[in-house]
Amino acid sequence: MENFNNISDDEFPSSFTNNTESKKPPPNRIRRHTVTVRLNDIELARVNNLRNQLSRSCWLRSSTLQQLPPSVPEVNKNAWQDLTHYRN
Repeated sequence: MENFNNISDDEFPSSFTNNTESKKPPPNRIRRHTVTVRLNDIELARVNNLRNQLSRSCWLRSSTLQQLPPSVPEVNKNAWQDLTHYRN
């Protein structure tokens, strides 16, 4: 099986930027293939719920390649906020 080199989308800015010094992805990293996925209403709602701030395509790609960032349970987020809350 082919090994994937994890490179985030942020490392290669959009081609629509005016920055002429931005990094260009190597030829083997250019995404040339399109995959169409059909979802029913329940599946789409689940994808939208799980993807948070990521675009659907980015989330689907990451989940397929098993490269999703770890999710922090809501309980831990609340505890973290409570512990880091500045008190007078």
